[in-house]
Amino acid sequence: MFSKSAHYYDAIYSFKDYPKETETIRTLISREKRTDGNRLLDVACGTGLHMLYLSEHFEVEGIDLDGDMLGFARHRVQSAMFHQGDMADFNLGSTFDVVICLFSSIGYLQTTKRLNNAIRCMADHLVTGGVMIVEPWYTPENWHPGTVHAKFIDEPELKIARVNTSYVNGIAILFRYALPGRHSGGHRSLRGATRIGSFYDCRNDRRIRIGGIGCFL
Repeated sequence: MFSKSAHYYDAIYSFKDYPKETETIRTLISREKRTDGNRLLDVACGTGLHMLYLSEHFEVEGIDLDGDMLGFARHRVQSAMFHQGDMADFNLGSTFDVVICLFSSIGYLQTTKRLNNAIRCMADHLVTGGVMIVEPWYTPENWHPGTVHAKFIDEPELKIARVNTSYVNGIAILFRYALPGRHSGGHRSLRGATRIGSFYDCRNDRRIRIGGIGCFL
């Protein structure tokens, strides 16, 4: 999904406060978990920044479809085990006390069928009494298609100007983006499109059921 831009991913999303998000996750886990174990699986782990901080408190493993993203994650969290696979169809042969899927990754499933499959896969990897946390993405009524968004990175060795717009097609939001950039190794320009699913409104019901599985969002 991000193979062409994996090198720039962390810079583009540098606004995220990973230590603070980790503390929020830990609070939810502490409140809901009913097991004595400490194993955590990060589904769609990306470059591993959440895992970096969570590894201070849990025995972490990660899975992601994108090999380039996993390369960054493996370098970042060298003590962890990583797997390359589809979050809607994976079987690691083990179970975990906590399964998480964060930062709108669930939207990349694109269809309700794949969403249900992914939730079932995650639940199958959860021990009885464990906790599954899925961070949702924008709901259809909260997204404004056709608007233009821009993100600028101005670092000594890295200059990026990312510009994107979007439109809605069914339950999917299609992003078109341009990513011209310059780093110490020269200039590079990327153009492309990304499709992300927008599924449901969970603002008034944080405990919902997807695919027959109770899930905390």
